[in-house]
Amino acid sequence: MEKEWYQERSKSRAPGLHRRRNIPPPRENKPSKSVEETWIERGKFLLLLLTFLWAAYTFVYKEQIVPSRLPVFLTISGSLEEVGREGNLALVLARVHLVNNKETTIYAPALWFTVTGFKISEKQLSEQTYLLEAQDNQPLPDTFTIYSKQDSKVIAGWKHPRFDLWYVPNAESTDEMLLSVPTDLYQAIQMKVYVVHSKSKDAVTSVVWHISEDGSFDPIIQTKDGIMLDSETGGGISSFITTLSLAEPPKAKE
Repeated sequence: MEKEWYQERSKSRAPGLHRRRNIPPPRENKPSKSVEETWIERGKFLLLLLTFLWAAYTFVYKEQIVPSRLPVFLTISGSLEEVGREGNLALVLARVHLVNNKETTIYAPALWFTVTGFKISEKQLSEQTYLLEAQDNQPLPDTFTIYSKQDSKVIAGWKHPRFDLWYVPNAESTDEMLLSVPTDLYQAIQMKVYVVHSKSKDAVTSVVWHISEDGSFDPIIQTKDGIMLDSETGGGISSFITTLSLAEPPKAKE
């Protein structure tokens, strides 16, 4: 009886009707990248990497690290120009010009110059006598002349009034001073320019000015922790010398 009932119930179902099951949709097979597309993507990545390395070299290494390791100095030039004369007095214009040709800021805590007058006179001394005197004098002098004698004296000096002086790249400055020189006492004058420079603003803590025995300015440079101002620390002292003759030019023959 139960078997007949089951058979009749099975016949009453519609043909082809089955229980539903959740079947995922078939995956779409994406086409694989060609060799050309793969190399294009690798090339783009390599280009981005090279761009980053070039930016790091330009803005970090070239613009910051390299300038910080290079020694610095200010380019100095100067002149002595006779701008007038009245009797035995010559009016001379002393000019000092500084330029920063480096790619970093340079600090100049001390800038000064000294003008020295020279009197040249004839010396009656034979070469044999000079050689005998040179052998007796120990140590030997730094310079020697056989036919002339030179007397010198500091006649003028100048120093920059500012301690916090600095020069950005391509910056420049010009300072001038007028002085009178008696031509009956001196036949020539010489100007020596000195500048203390440093890459660090805090490398030099103070400058104390003194007058030396010959009458020129003599600064005492105080540095931080006693460091040396040399090429390794980006500092030092630069100098420049120029000379002007005060002798009247010979008159032209008529």
